[in-house]
Amino acid sequence: MNMQETVLTPDLAAIRQHLAAWAAPYIGTEYEDGLCEIAYTAPGSAAPDRARMFELDDFDRAAAFAAEQNAQGANIYIGAALRAPDANRNRRGSTLDFYAAAHAGCEADEHADKVAKRIEAAGLKGAIRVRTGQHPETRVHHWLPLRELCDDADAYTEALGALVAHVGADPKVRDSARILRLGGTVNWITDPAKQAKGYVNELTAVKIEDAPAADLDRLATLDPLPGWQPPHKSSKGGNGGPGEIIRNAAGLVTDGREAFWRQIVIAELAKYQRDTGADPTATEVFDLAFPRFYQETEGDDRWTSERGQAMLRKRTQNTLRRLRFGHLARHGLYSVETGEGRAEAERVQQERDQNRLDRADPTPLIREMPEAGPYPVAALGPLREPAEAIAAATEAPVAMCAASVLASAALAAQGHRDAETLNGTAPASLFLLTVAESGERKSTADRLAMRGVRDFEADLRTDYDIERDLWRDAHEVYKATRTKILADKKADSAAKRADLSALGTEPPAPLKPHIVASSPTIEGIVKHLPELRASLGIMTEEGGALIGGHSMKAENRLATCASFSAMWDGSPLDRWRAGDGVESYTGRRFSAHILVQPVAAEALLSDPMANGQGLLARFLTCRPASRIGTRLRMEKDAAAEAEISRFAARIRSLLSRPLPLKDDTRSELAPPVLPLSQEAREVLTAFARDVEKAQAAGGPFEDARAFASKTAEHAARLAAVLTVYADPDAPEVSGEMIAGATEIATFYANEAARLADAAIVPPEVADAERMRLWLLGSWGEPCISARSAAQRGPFKITDRTRKALKRLQDHGWLVEANGAKVEGKPRREAWWIVREVQS
Repeated sequence: MNMQETVLTPDLAAIRQHLAAWAAPYIGTEYEDGLCEIAYTAPGSAAPDRARMFELDDFDRAAAFAAEQNAQGANIYIGAALRAPDANRNRRGSTLDFYAAAHAGCEADEHADKVAKRIEAAGLKGAIRVRTGQHPETRVHHWLPLRELCDDADAYTEALGALVAHVGADPKVRDSARILRLGGTVNWITDPAKQAKGYVNELTAVKIEDAPAADLDRLATLDPLPGWQPPHKSSKGGNGGPGEIIRNAAGLVTDGREAFWRQIVIAELAKYQRDTGADPTATEVFDLAFPRFYQETEGDDRWTSERGQAMLRKRTQNTLRRLRFGHLARHGLYSVETGEGRAEAERVQQERDQNRLDRADPTPLIREMPEAGPYPVAALGPLREPAEAIAAATEAPVAMCAASVLASAALAAQGHRDAETLNGTAPASLFLLTVAESGERKSTADRLAMRGVRDFEADLRTDYDIERDLWRDAHEVYKATRTKILADKKADSAAKRADLSALGTEPPAPLKPHIVASSPTIEGIVKHLPELRASLGIMTEEGGALIGGHSMKAENRLATCASFSAMWDGSPLDRWRAGDGVESYTGRRFSAHILVQPVAAEALLSDPMANGQGLLARFLTCRPASRIGTRLRMEKDAAAEAEISRFAARIRSLLSRPLPLKDDTRSELAPPVLPLSQEAREVLTAFARDVEKAQAAGGPFEDARAFASKTAEHAARLAAVLTVYADPDAPEVSGEMIAGATEIATFYANEAARLADAAIVPPEVADAERMRLWLLGSWGEPCISARSAAQRGPFKITDRTRKALKRLQDHGWLVEANGAKVEGKPRREAWWIVREVQS
């Protein structure tokens, strides 16, 4: 230890001076009940992972605590912003503990002179400056006073980020949870790498002086230094800027979840006030906002876990506090109870109302989709009563219930017979895709339709438990016998071979008791095929997770589409893996039913690869009209319940029948073909000709040719499923059954044309719609400029951005407002954003 280290002690007077200057702006305001965070390291450590919170009238104790810890070798820091009164007083603060900020702080640990000159050139100055060291170069922390206290964490973070980028300060110090060195304490250098560069232990110094107050909005609009590179985000970070909301292809929010939560809370708060004429409680707002947040976000459970929900509740409480103080007036909101902010909120609302009156309603960029036609439920034949019973029990759309019933019946039938088509044979398998809003009772209807399947799986599990125990015993005996044969030193090779031949092959483990996968990946399905039954289902009520998940990522999408197509076709499935060699699995049958919300379905229906690979043409897709708001019967329907039970028993019975397997295999099907009767073939032939004509230019199926070309095969498969459900030993498909199947296939062909028509959008219109959705969902200001849209919007190409903005203006979604303020500055080229359409 050198002499310098033995005499360095904290300067208690300087510590108090820094604390007093930091706290002064909060005293006498509504924020003076906040806390000051004193963060510190363990002696000899570099990470300030410990903290103590102090009230603003307790700075003598705070200063003494800081000096005491510093004297023991800990480095001491102070929270850049005031922490909330309910923050944990014995641990580090987080962004959720942000209460208010009086200063914008930035670190100049390198090139301090240059940073100071840039601060001065911007007309700014630090009211508090802490010199944290002089060796090997001067290092300074600047605390710039703000004109008004800021209680908006996102606005504060955005301003800090812009300030740091403008002056070239430390990019890590840019959010509301940051800490800076407490002046008057000793800066202990514990990092050997810094010591090698000439850093030494030094006493920090504090300088307090008058400085002009900075406007937070102005800080947020400072331009970055040329060549400025923002800090690299960790894998847990996102890609959006402060306050920006990023969605994936399925429409789920993946980044900016905090901003998305604030957006939902503001919307629910406003709606509650409109509906009740009163202020809600924080609990009421949370209960209204959280279900949507949970459904429309994707990622880790940081915000949806029990701890995350507690954090969101805390944020909601802060929002309600800001409402009571009038700090939400810029959103057009004020507290009904306190009246604070009323004048400003009413001015904002009047401005919005006037803007709506001054314009005509915008025209849609994308043509509204026509309603779906009625489902031909009578054509379901033996499945009509189960479909109607589930529709009666749930009051869900009958088309959705029919799809669930068809999926369950296809799973039960596909292993027993193949379908005859006009051009050969095909599996009696069905792929169905049902699009419905949240709250449409998709899950309830599907669970009722799948009851028989789940009952059968329960039977399999019971048998599996017994067979597994027997197999374990047999396997142990086999291994012991084989080991004994091989270890017999008295027997020659020929005798051992004879004994091994007599022993036979190793007993196979029993097949797993699962026939339905609800959240699969292609890799997972193929990997487990050797241990699964030959007839399987891919059934999920959360199709968004499948469509937006691993299997449909860009690098996997092509293989996934090809594999799903092979499953529908009944083609072999190959597995190529380094180290495992090549495996090919034949004789498998798959049926699928994917229930998905519109936002996720639209991403799939407009996916060029899913269309180009012919995957969508293999799905019977429908988007039935919603029944929400008309479901008024609340009592149970006993007749419907009885029919659902009969359907479940029938499905269970079909699944329990022995499957026709290829000789000497246990999971490779060899189903006999269910032929078409002569009458059925004639009906199907006439149907195929009609569909072919409908694909001509100007015909009803012109835009759905991929699906229409498979419509006859869909009808043959449907007829086979209906026939096997009615009688698994039927000698042929009747003309009546194929006629019903062609009606059902026609319904799905019309749906394919209807949905395809909505999905065919020119690229420039798609760009404009994407820009419109970004403006409504991620841009919080009332106006947008071409510059801001290009810098922060969905396109980084200025020309593409301008074209999208121009089209939005042409359609009335933007109103020219040249000279309007955007990001705090008047912009030569700007537009008002039309956020609401008059009814």
